[in-house]
Amino acid sequence: MEPNVDAVVQAGRWSEVEAGEGSYRVVVVGQGFEHVSTRVLAQWKADGGEDGQARIVHEAELVAPGNYSLTAPKLTTTASGVRVELRGVATYDSRRRVVCRFDLAPGGKVTVVRACGL
Repeated sequence: MEPNVDAVVQAGRWSEVEAGEGSYRVVVVGQGFEHVSTRVLAQWKADGGEDGQARIVHEAELVAPGNYSLTAPKLTTTASGVRVELRGVATYDSRRRVVCRFDLAPGGKVTVVRACGL
């Protein structure tokens, strides 16, 4: 894991015929020096197999670095997967508050419920 990881939150369960089953995980990575920004990754983490080793089956970038400084995500289980809510501020204007929401579902599916810039 990267040394700049600010938060890792895991919640919910998914199941796929080919990939097995596991949990959803969201990783928040801080980047930069003067204007610290956040990169957010969603991961579909499969349970450990016979060797006991978990593995990442799918990964998607929810928020690219550069525009926002976000706090630890809030994950809420939904009927189809997990809803991710992120809160923070714009990198170059800390007075501008930001809220982003994404739905994660089996198969590496991401739905943008509310984009960060809105």
